[in-house]
Amino acid sequence: HIYYTNEEWTSRTFYVNIIEFLKEKQIKSFLDVGGCTGEVPKIMLTKIQSLDTALILEPVSVNFNFIQDRFKNEYRIKVINKALYYGQDFISLGQSDGNVGGYNMHSNSHTVQFNDIPTVTLENLPKYDFLKIDIEGAERNILENATCFADFKYIAIEFHDEMGTTWPELVEKYIPT
Repeated sequence: HIYYTNEEWTSRTFYVNIIEFLKEKQIKSFLDVGGCTGEVPKIMLTKIQSLDTALILEPVSVNFNFIQDRFKNEYRIKVINKALYYGQDFISLGQSDGNVGGYNMHSNSHTVQFNDIPTVTLENLPKYDFLKIDIEGAERNILENATCFADFKYIAIEFHDEMGTTWPELVEKYIPT
C-alpha cells in the first residue's frame, strides 16, 4: 500500500495539485483521518516545508502499530488508534481483500473478520489547517454529523459509497464554503 499511495500522491495530477496548493498556502498542520500506512503525511512533511505537525487517525491496529514504529523518531507526527464515526462508541471494521486500505465497514463475501474499534468525533480532535478523510465508506456518517468543518481551512475527502445521493450534493449541504 505504501508504493500505491506514494505513486498516487507524487505523480497523479490531482494529488500533486493538492500538495502544490497547500504548499503555496503554507499550511502548518495536517489531520489525516484513515492514515493507513502514514505515507501521505510522510510525503506532505517532505514536500511542504511550512508543515510542522501531522496527526494520523488510524483505526486498524496493524496499521496503527506500523505507523507508530515507522515514525517513532519523527516528532512532528502523532498517531491515534481510533475510528472517526458518530453515534456509536465502537464500530466493526472487516478486513477485506477488495479494499486497497485493507478494511471497510461493509459485510461482503470477501470479508475475512470483523474487529470492534473505538470511535472519536471530529469535534474531539484538534483543528488543523488541512483535513484529509479517507475512511472507506463512512463518509456519509461524517458529513451528516460533524459540526466543525468550518474550523478547518482546507478539506479533502475521498468518497467510497454514494448511497443514492451525489457527493457534490452532500458536500454542498454539509460543508460550508
